[in-house]
Amino acid sequence: MLIPQRLIKGAKVGIISPASPVEKREVEPALHIIEAYGLSVSFGEHAFLNRGFLSGTDAERLEDFYKFWADPEIKAIFCTRGGYGTLRLLSSLNFDFISRFPKILVGYSDITALLLSIYAKAGLMTFHGPMLKGGDRGKSLEGLLRYLFKPACTDIRISDAKIIRPGVFEGRLVGGNLTMISHMIGTGFLPDLGGSILLLEDVNEAPYRIDRALTQLKLSGYLEGLAGILLGSFTGCGPRNVITKIFADLSGELKLPCVAGLPVGHGAKNIPIAIGSLCQVDTDRHLIRIYPWRA
Repeated sequence: MLIPQRLIKGAKVGIISPASPVEKREVEPALHIIEAYGLSVSFGEHAFLNRGFLSGTDAERLEDFYKFWADPEIKAIFCTRGGYGTLRLLSSLNFDFISRFPKILVGYSDITALLLSIYAKAGLMTFHGPMLKGGDRGKSLEGLLRYLFKPACTDIRISDAKIIRPGVFEGRLVGGNLTMISHMIGTGFLPDLGGSILLLEDVNEAPYRIDRALTQLKLSGYLEGLAGILLGSFTGCGPRNVITKIFADLSGELKLPCVAGLPVGHGAKNIPIAIGSLCQVDTDRHLIRIYPWRA
């Protein structure tokens, strides 16, 4: 697995909009935070276009991505927002080219498609974490920047209420937005989950849609060989006990340990996760440990 270099002060960051449109004023609070950490920012030429439900044509959005990926001065690429559109880009990605210039790529939600396809096809560690729109909850963005400057072990304590199905397990942490992952089934762009821990989160999806997405993953065989499941936030997805019951039924059927409570996704806190980082979960000790993404 390719692992990008950590950030240092003075590094340049590229800003792109690979999905839905955004206005510059919506990302300005985040820009102040990024610059306060000693980073300089360069915007993609098409970052603030509006083509209806997309931030630009597929060609325009790809142009911004490739320009920054090829630029040796750009050490990281941050996405402005999710929404919809990233899935349209996957068939046009040159993964050999991407693997020749490993660098940090950050996003979540709709950007899950980009993160997982690059992890799978280019063998590059990517980063599930805050984006720029609305400052993306400033404390989370600051946490991301600290994580990219100085990788550290992340320990998360879990209560009994968060343990859906107990177990002691470890594996590479892979995942993101549940709905997006279910849409990627059959595309050939998803990573093999054998021996991995699957991280899932979602937003504003009714419980039956959560169940439908999980059923699709199960029937496709994609969940076979998992070490376990970790759940982030399911904001606006219905009563917590209903979502818990859906995952309790699934994990019981598959005989997989399943733990909720990871502060990841569209909730009040969104900690950064390196896709492919080693994770250990011990429900006896009530502990989730995610190891540093770089020594």
